[in-house]
Amino acid sequence: MRLISCYIDGFGKLNNMEVQFEDGINTFVQDNGWGKSTLAAFIRVMLYGFDGETKRNDIENERKRYRPWSGAAYGGDLVFESRGRNYRVQRTFGAKKSDDKCVIYDEATHAVTGMFTDKLGEELFHVDSASFVRSMYIGQDDCRTWATDGISAKLGNIADSTDDISNYENARQILKNVINRQSPTKRTGELYRRKYELDGMREQVRELDGIDRSINELNKNIREIEMQNQNRMGRQRDSKYIMTGFCALIAALLFLGMWKFMLGIEEPDDMAMIIFVVCAGMFCVLGIYYIIRGINEKIWHRKNKVEEPGDAADDTRSDGSDDIYTADDESDMDEEMSVYMAENMRLGEYARELAEFKLRRQEIAAVKASLADKKKALEDDLHRYELNVKAYELLGEARDTFAVGHSVPVMEAFDRYYECVTGEHAGNVQAAPDMTIRYREQGMYRDSQTLSSGLADILGVCVRVAIVDSMYQDEKPMLIMDDPFVNLDDRNMAGAKKFVEKISEKYQILYFTCSQNRVL
Repeated sequence: MRLISCYIDGFGKLNNMEVQFEDGINTFVQDNGWGKSTLAAFIRVMLYGFDGETKRNDIENERKRYRPWSGAAYGGDLVFESRGRNYRVQRTFGAKKSDDKCVIYDEATHAVTGMFTDKLGEELFHVDSASFVRSMYIGQDDCRTWATDGISAKLGNIADSTDDISNYENARQILKNVINRQSPTKRTGELYRRKYELDGMREQVRELDGIDRSINELNKNIREIEMQNQNRMGRQRDSKYIMTGFCALIAALLFLGMWKFMLGIEEPDDMAMIIFVVCAGMFCVLGIYYIIRGINEKIWHRKNKVEEPGDAADDTRSDGSDDIYTADDESDMDEEMSVYMAENMRLGEYARELAEFKLRRQEIAAVKASLADKKKALEDDLHRYELNVKAYELLGEARDTFAVGHSVPVMEAFDRYYECVTGEHAGNVQAAPDMTIRYREQGMYRDSQTLSSGLADILGVCVRVAIVDSMYQDEKPMLIMDDPFVNLDDRNMAGAKKFVEKISEKYQILYFTCSQNRVL
């Protein structure tokens, strides 16, 4: 396959421009800003269409980036030869992909051909746009390559099974996304979050013992206060009984005094005498009854008081207090009432704390009930995670095994090209299964990105052409080189010229540069 000519209606800064292409090397030496990269991009877009259609950025979205500056019609045509016949692809571009038009003519008959569709690049080269850019299209400062799905399929002579390779990559990417999303070791991982959640639940469950101790302690305090209040109220009631008894006796004496007073004034009738005698007797009986009951209650409370450490001293104080209380009833009753109110406030506080602890215990009990199920679910998901990791690793090993089979001819061609450019044997160079290049320096193999720009570019260009050699055994494609040797020193530039001259014997090459020093 080779290019014959192109005509640009409008594409970026280029418009109304016709270019003829020859076999072998086609060198375009132009100043910066002329549009060399734009012309290279035009050829790629005529074959594959635009990249980055969904990007919002005008630079990354090629449809926006290459919109004609002059306002001319957006598009052009490209004449190419394939399998001995010439064709013309004509494309016009709109604001969006659905507005595009693509027509392909047979140059001999000038009729629309059914040999190709708007997926022209894929039909000519049997690789997608991303693979084309990593093999036949070598851009400035973009020489590094790796085996895309399309490149792997073409190298393995399974171009018709590119979908299988793509499905493999999709499956591996899906597994990778699942592994990253579920990771038990990364803070953003779902399993890590669930493990952290279970740890928190276990911490809550461990609170149960402490909560139970607090509940028991509060219940004990509440019982003690209630018992003290009962004793306190009993003492008040005992004293009231005694006071009532004394009052009744005093009332009886008053009645007797009144009766005696009345006897001195006049002779009472029988009925009045009976009433006075009965009332005085009743008050005497009540007074004696309440005094005896109050004394008995005091004796009973003292006998039934709960013995605790320090109670002996408390009993002494209590006994003394009781004696004083009975001697000064009103003062002691006020004091007992103040203590009673304070104890009731403390009792209310204990009750509030007890309710809070019981509520917290219910919550933790619910957590404990769900802990076992969540632990089992986490263990199952961790097992599935390990299976996903194993599947991901096995897919990678299968891919590497597949890649090793076709890396040998690529590296053989690479050795020849590398020696042509540098004059050195490529014994220090090693290709990974994905065709990325590593260079041995100071006893270690290093990624090409860690090398100088010039050496990295040499490695990248040589491996790309070696890959294309293995991909296309019969009809060779063209190669587009957009100033890939800009970082080379004089010695290696001389080797690069020999290299390009050598490969031009079997490839049509479009070479763009802005410097006479890099003219081939």
